[in-house]
Amino acid sequence: MKTYIMMFAIANFVSGGPIYGCNKINFLKQNGWNVVMFPVNKGNVYIKDLQQYSEECFPFILRNPFNFSEKQREKFLKSMIDRINLESEQIIIETGTDYTAYWGEMLAQKINAKHVVFLLDESNDRINDKVIDFWLFKHSRKELFCITPEISEKYLSKYNKNIRKDEYYSFKAFCTNSVQDYEYEYTNLINKADYTIGTIGRLDKIFVDKIVDAVCCFANENKNKKIMFCLFGGAKDKYVSKINKKLKECTNITTFISGYLWPIPLNEIKKCDLFISGSGSAQITAHLNIPTISMDVITAKPIGFIEDCSKYYLTSDKENSIELKDYIESVLLKKYKVEIKNRMEIDEFWELACKEYDKQLKECLYNDDDKLIYFDMKFLTKSRRIIDKIYTFLVFLIGFDNAEKIRIQVWGKLNKNK
Repeated sequence: MKTYIMMFAIANFVSGGPIYGCNKINFLKQNGWNVVMFPVNKGNVYIKDLQQYSEECFPFILRNPFNFSEKQREKFLKSMIDRINLESEQIIIETGTDYTAYWGEMLAQKINAKHVVFLLDESNDRINDKVIDFWLFKHSRKELFCITPEISEKYLSKYNKNIRKDEYYSFKAFCTNSVQDYEYEYTNLINKADYTIGTIGRLDKIFVDKIVDAVCCFANENKNKKIMFCLFGGAKDKYVSKINKKLKECTNITTFISGYLWPIPLNEIKKCDLFISGSGSAQITAHLNIPTISMDVITAKPIGFIEDCSKYYLTSDKENSIELKDYIESVLLKKYKVEIKNRMEIDEFWELACKEYDKQLKECLYNDDDKLIYFDMKFLTKSRRIIDKIYTFLVFLIGFDNAEKIRIQVWGKLNKNK
């Protein structure tokens, strides 16, 4: 038996991360792997296939391992090891964020497993000069992958100028199977209009404000037209309120915000004349032959129309002087016809995803000749801030659960005052 271990957030939101994780788990199970899952949060699980993991939660994974005493740390690691069949002929751990990666490395060393990081973040301020030695180590062993080579280069190049372009490793996090044909209960809220514009994805992404501004600008310049703006995604209340406030200033815009939703209803997607999204979300509607403007996930600027679904429009190394509003006008007013090549039907997405996951698995497998080497995780003590030290003391004083309650209360008040 072979065992594959994953750890990620499954509750209270929908994004490419848990969708990818769910897809990967299903692929692994179909191919005979024993999957051990460590959910790092609990609450409303919107992705049905992840609901089977909602009973257990390992919230300590969200915190830096060195925020705990050695005794507490060992206790947490033991709670994970107790759920793993150590007799497995091969054990692979995959993590996808900075915090899961640190626990993943420590766990791998304990159980003699291979640990691969597939970093799903497009940007992360916590990956900095204080912790970069860990990330450079994982990269040197070809155990660090990002969602594109460009993202990998963004993280690493300023710390190591000797990495060649072809040494920035990447995987694809397929989440294009997020659309299904079913009867959506709120279909009556998406009304007919002169123009219907849509976007898919989390509403706290850096480019969402740019999309909202462009739609408002287009609406203000075409006040005689009714515009339906559909946002298929969710975020914390403060982000949603900000979006609603801005859109309400445009009297000819009717807004629909779905909140966290999975899968996305096909019929509602087809009502849109144009989509503006980023990352994998943009691929979804391009495959459905709907004109789609892809947004750069780093610069928050438009990359352009997706015209070839075999390419991944995540970032662009070319300067684009065309404004987002101009792209909108070209389709809706000037009736520019976007020709999209290499599209696939919905039922073909899974086959393509499985080919990618099979490729990833081959990269992760190891043999008896491979030497499993681990990073000395004590380096993390260097990255601790004063607030981390206070948290460590609270955990020691009142226990993890009570320390978490205080942290959440204080963090909530700080965010409210921002």
